[in-house]
Parts: sequence; C-alpha cells; structure tokens
Amino acid sequence: MNDPRIDAGLRMIEALEGEINRLDNEFEKMSTDIDEARLHRAIPGIGAYTSLVLHAWIGDINRFPTPESLTNYFGITPRIRAGGTRSNEAASRDEGQASCATRSRKPHGRT
Repeated sequence: MNDPRIDAGLRMIEALEGEINRLDNEFEKMSTDIDEARLHRAIPGIGAYTSLVLHAWIGDINRFPTPESLTNYFGITPRIRAGGTRSNEAASRDEGQASCATRSRKPHGRT
C-alpha cells in the first residue's frame, strides 16, 4: 500500500535525521575546538552539546572568584538554614540560573 502522505512523511523524517546528524557532528567539532568546552567534556555524562551550553553560560571562568560562586550562580549549592538550636539543610538553592538546566536538556538522550 503506497500512501503518498506516508511516503512524504518518511522523506521528511529522513531529511530531518540527516540534519540532526550534521548538527551533532558540528557540535562534536566545536566542543573539541574550544578549550573550555573540552574541559567540561572530561566530566562524566557531559557530551558535546552540554559542554557547549555550559561554555555559553559560564563564559570567562575567571569572573567567578571561587568555585562556590560558580555553584551559587547555577543554584546548585546546598542551603543551610540555622537559627538558635535548630538547623535545616535543603537539597539546593531555589535561586540561580535554573533556566540553564532547563535549556540544556536535549531530546533523544544527547548530552
């Protein structure tokens, strides 16, 4: 059974897969050409795309005087609330660049 709509859809999927592969290759090359992105890729689970996102968000690492200031920027530093005799430790801060985490997610398991 040859349905022209199905055939057209399959051709479109094939073209899009080719474009995705082309972009993946470009991201791979860019992430090895940029020193900072290459360093990010040394972290387990960080691939070409995510290393480029991190590089774009962090920019010049020297603008962060301490490692803590970088983790604060991304909102991943544990928060401790203490008062009197009680202390409460939360998983992470609510503030920070939450949109970075959201924007760095990619479909299809690409990292």
